[in-house]
Formats: sequence, structure tokens, C-alpha cells
Amino acid sequence: MSTSIARPRLPGPDLLRVIGFLAIVVGHAAPGALTEHVIYTWHVPLFFFLTGYLWRPGRTLRDEVRRAFPALLVPYAGWLVLIGVPLLAWEAYSRSPISLVRRVGGMALGGEYLKSPFYAFWFVTALAMAAALYRVAERLGPRRIWLAAPALVLTLTPDWLSAIPLAAGVAVIAVFFVAVGEAFRRLRARVNWPVAVLGMTVALVLVIADFAQPLDLKYGDWGTPILSFVVAALISGSAVVLADMATSRFSPGAATAVTTAAGAGLVLVLAHGVPIYLLEGEVPTWVVVAASLAFAALAAWVVRRVPILTGNKPPHRQDASTSSSPPN
Repeated sequence: MSTSIARPRLPGPDLLRVIGFLAIVVGHAAPGALTEHVIYTWHVPLFFFLTGYLWRPGRTLRDEVRRAFPALLVPYAGWLVLIGVPLLAWEAYSRSPISLVRRVGGMALGGEYLKSPFYAFWFVTALAMAAALYRVAERLGPRRIWLAAPALVLTLTPDWLSAIPLAAGVAVIAVFFVAVGEAFRRLRARVNWPVAVLGMTVALVLVIADFAQPLDLKYGDWGTPILSFVVAALISGSAVVLADMATSRFSPGAATAVTTAAGAGLVLVLAHGVPIYLLEGEVPTWVVVAASLAFAALAAWVVRRVPILTGNKPPHRQDASTSSSPPN
């Protein structure tokens, strides 16, 4: 198996994953114009970018599917059942038969059809399929990075891609971030922190000035065509450099804590919608945010040894090369 692109030794990507997971929770628990402008441009694209940044060439599509299935798709199904069964029972009692049919249909179709409390479930299938698509593209050799171009052109299209079940259409356009992430990995040694600060500053100015509109990939809102995707990639790349710089000063204990927290992130993404579903509109927003984070953290601790809900390998099978990395 080729390992020409080695994984970074610093836990910078893990730190970014933790920040991204928290941003996903806050984005759902505290929706609004401010949240969209501060978070939406980068919080989901970051994960696709990191998938490319941590990419390991040489695996087959079969390897990719076998890896993504237990790491992403089994937990997806597990939490869909764990949350969905009591939800359907309650809605069968409290709502009309038509509402129940719509709910079942949404759960079956996935993607943008999944409503509260399944806010971020679409992201899991989109990430798995984007990685699989990029793995197929490995047959192109180094030229696969140029897949970023047609994916970027798709930002000029309407939102019909998001209507494809299981967020498969979103995966096609998200390949842009995977390709750019891998390309950035090859340039990483040439990018120092002043360049990263400059890149982050330029990107944030474009966002704050409304030149680059926020993204909502789930519903096919591509922001400002082309520009918003470029800005999201610029933020992601700059963040990688700054996170590496920050974590270079971490003690071994702090680095381990970050990696452990990153490993619990999938549960955070899949479980955090339950308190929002129960509390939204009933209590202040800060209470919803706190409850979502607390519930998801508790869920991650409770199921930490249940691979079908965490996507993590059992402790005796887990190693440093696979324990905290996104699909790649």
C-alpha cells in the first residue's frame, strides 16, 4: 500500500475536527443570520478538506467501502434506529398519519429529507460517498486533483443536486474540497503561519463584507457561486497551518485529550439534535446550546465502547494511524 503522503504528527487536524464538531452543534442549536455568517461558510467544508488533506493513496474502492461502512455508515444506521424508533412511536401518537408517512419517507431518503432531530445525518453519507468517489478517481493518478474544477463549476447550478437521496449529489460537489485538501497537503511545507494569517484575514474580510455568502450544502445553497467555495477552502487551509502551530505547544496529555475528543465527534454530530427537538422554542437559545453539547457529550461517554454507535474500533484493535482520522 502506498503511503507517499504521510499523516501529520501534530494533532492539528484533530483540533480542527473538534472545533468543527462544536460549530455544527452551535449552528443547529442557535440558528440565525449571525450564526450563518460566522460558521456556515467553513464548518462542514472543513471536514471534506481534511479528508483530502489526510488522504492515503493506494487503497482500492473496496478498501474504502470496507473502511467507511463500520466507521460511518453503521453508526449512521445505529443512531437512526436509536433515535427514530421512539420518535416514530411518539409521532404516531401525537401527529397525523400523513406526518408520520413523511417522517418515515425522510428517514429512508436521507440527505435534505432528514429533518429535526436528524440535523447532521446527511453529512455522514455525503462524506462517505465523497471519499468513495475520490477513491475511484485515483485511477487518474495525480490528475485527480483537477476534479476540483468541474466540482467548482457545479456551484453555478441550482439546488437540484441536494435533492438526490442520501446527499449523494452533495458528495459530488464536495469532492472539490477533498481535491483541494489533498493538493494543499503537497504544498503544506511551503505555507508558514504569516501566510496562513494573511489567507484567513482575506477570507474573513470577504465573508464579513458579504462578497462570499454563507454555504448550506445540505439544501444546495452554494453561497456565492465559485467564490464561497474558494473562500471556504482558503479558511480550511489557513486553519490547518494555524492549528499545527497551536498544537506544537501542546503537552502530550493535551494532545491526547484533543485526539480523544475528536474520536467522540461522530456521536456529537449524530446525537446533538435530540435536545434541540425537545427544547427549541421552549427555553432560551443558550440553554438549547448547553443542553445539546451536554447530551451529546454524555451520549459519547455512555456508548464509547459500542463500535456500532461510535464508529471507533474496539480498544484492542485501535492504533494511532486510524483512531482519530476522518475517512480517507
